[in-house]
Amino acid sequence: MTEPILALSVPGMGRMYRHPVSGELYPSVTNVIQVLAKPWLDAWAAKLVAGYAWDNRETLMQIEDREAAVDMLKGVTRRRRDAAADVGSTIHAYVESLFTDEPRPQIESEHEPYIVALQGFLAEFDPEFVVVEGTIFSSEFPEDLRYAGTFDFLARIDGHLVLGDYKTGSGVYEEVGLQLAALRRGEALWDRHSGELSPMPDVEACVAVHLRPEGFALHVIRADDAAYQAFLGLRQAWPWTKNQSGIVGPRMNRVRLLKELGAVAPTTEQESLGV
Repeated sequence: MTEPILALSVPGMGRMYRHPVSGELYPSVTNVIQVLAKPWLDAWAAKLVAGYAWDNRETLMQIEDREAAVDMLKGVTRRRRDAAADVGSTIHAYVESLFTDEPRPQIESEHEPYIVALQGFLAEFDPEFVVVEGTIFSSEFPEDLRYAGTFDFLARIDGHLVLGDYKTGSGVYEEVGLQLAALRRGEALWDRHSGELSPMPDVEACVAVHLRPEGFALHVIRADDAAYQAFLGLRQAWPWTKNQSGIVGPRMNRVRLLKELGAVAPTTEQESLGV
């Protein structure tokens, strides 16, 4: 998926946002949420690869190089994620083009059912978009709790201000509550046209718009204080997951351990042996 403006991918750190005033780097909301364990991904990946292997068994049988066959199979999940990201990018670009001067993206055949689903959402709920692809910064916290992120839309539906996110995967998962809870509480909203920061308005509700080839569904998301506190817990844990070098020390013998503990001073003979 295309990186939002001000976002950049930092090796070893993931997606970060550069603050437009201070220049500091803040971890993105989705980057922080990756701290969560996702055991269901193992089952999803195993099923996906197994299904691909069965569907392409004749092709696989003709590959004599084992490593080539392994590479073909292990790339299945990446290719599926890339395809899903491409759909998401197209949806976002299409919505932007409807309500801004951005050019209309090229719609491929695989995108068309999602666009039809999106049009169904627009027709039924008639949202009045206030901000599309808005970036927020949370700077009031100490440095170890700051974060930034981009929401899909801020819109009024029948006069009610809602914060929304499009989902194009097979389901809408509970972690969206953490995502939207963090986004709605970012205190500064960046205007990419003026470059200025303004207060993030209070929203009445958060919603996820689930777009699938067969249609759409709108879900109200419970992005409450409990979800926000859970997100902040993940934010506290996030730096540790990115800097784990040196946690497991070298193998010790008894003399080395006592030296490490400061219990004894090594003798000259021990020092010459490197212990």
